[in-house]
Amino acid sequence: MAALDQAWEAWLDDQANHGVDPADVEYAQSAGYWQDDALLPHDEIIARCLAARDALDARQLAKGFIHGLAQNRPDWWSALASFGYVQHLQTHVGAEGELSRSCGICGLSLWPTDEGFEPIAWQMNPQLSGIIETGSRPSISSATASLLFAASFPPFPEPNQDDLAPLRGLLAQLKDLPAKTTAPKLAKLLKPIFGKNSDQRLNLVEALSILGILTPEGSATYFDRFVSFDETQVGSPRNDTEYPARAWRSEHGVNEAALAHWFGEWLD
Repeated sequence: MAALDQAWEAWLDDQANHGVDPADVEYAQSAGYWQDDALLPHDEIIARCLAARDALDARQLAKGFIHGLAQNRPDWWSALASFGYVQHLQTHVGAEGELSRSCGICGLSLWPTDEGFEPIAWQMNPQLSGIIETGSRPSISSATASLLFAASFPPFPEPNQDDLAPLRGLLAQLKDLPAKTTAPKLAKLLKPIFGKNSDQRLNLVEALSILGILTPEGSATYFDRFVSFDETQVGSPRNDTEYPARAWRSEHGVNEAALAHWFGEWLD
């Protein structure tokens, strides 16, 4: 983890050389935590994302979500959100959408050249460092990093009632919210349950929305299909809230079908 943090700080400072000891890099690679930087075409990145998704079991990830809430492991609970984000993603041809320089389907950067598009930077280590700290937000790169990382998780045991207590507490909070509560306001209300890290709490609310549990009325969600990048560029983003949580309000309630899909067998 220290090696990843050092690489992340170098990336933030735009340093070409991260300066991490080669022995630490080798160890992180052997543990599945370190991905070499590369320049890849759009289609190869999508293929890697789909391969990472298809290698995982959704039920194991759901148990990881429960244990992640109980043990304050955002990397565990974010893996299910990443899976939910790309569960309906399909192979597609990269093409500029309504926002230039981005694929209209997946949002990956597309810079035109005379021969097509420039290759895209594949930088999983900075993404992974952020995931370990706060969880994964909806993007192809962060989802892929989260899913690759999830392949190294140990098998999660069946959750007991103590493990389920934080999830039950969260659901009780969701069903007793003041009118017009937004995602950022909900994140603040979760402080007594999930601690002082405001970014992590907001990321958790975003994860619930990606999973379809918090479904904005009249908006497409990743629970039913992959929502194209162009479709998500709506509204006025506030407090750095990602779609679809950006459009959710407490009046929209909880999607019981989505809740049952992911966690029903343990909540019955």
